[in-house]
Amino acid sequence: MWTETRRPRTFQDVVGHHEIKEALRSYVTSPPPYRSAIVLTGSPGIGKTTLALAIGETFGFDVTELNAGKSLRSYADVDSLKDASRSSISVSSLLRGERKRICLVLDEIDGSDPHAQRRLAEWLSKEDLAVPMIIVTGK
Repeated sequence: MWTETRRPRTFQDVVGHHEIKEALRSYVTSPPPYRSAIVLTGSPGIGKTTLALAIGETFGFDVTELNAGKSLRSYADVDSLKDASRSSISVSSLLRGERKRICLVLDEIDGSDPHAQRRLAEWLSKEDLAVPMIIVTGK
């Protein structure tokens, strides 16, 4: 798709959003543990997901993008995500001979199950995160 091949890959490639880019930079470059997730919200097509994905190229993360609208359907799904997020180093990057840290992007969270959203909120309110988490929503 044309839009995917032309998507900006780094923060420098993204036009505008200066305050948001600075907040994201500050969040992902702070040392773990992360006390909360960061939420990007707004109308469709304004670059929320693009900004979240640009973190990988800009700051050397291995970005794990999850379509939450399709993948977070129950408490068990959130618990599996929580367990998978305990390590801050990406296994796939280790296999490539790198030690890239993980950045988790939960896209379209507004499409996920309300019970899963509640479980995610409980998790985020009770525990620190080993990896930065960016939640993207259109609402």
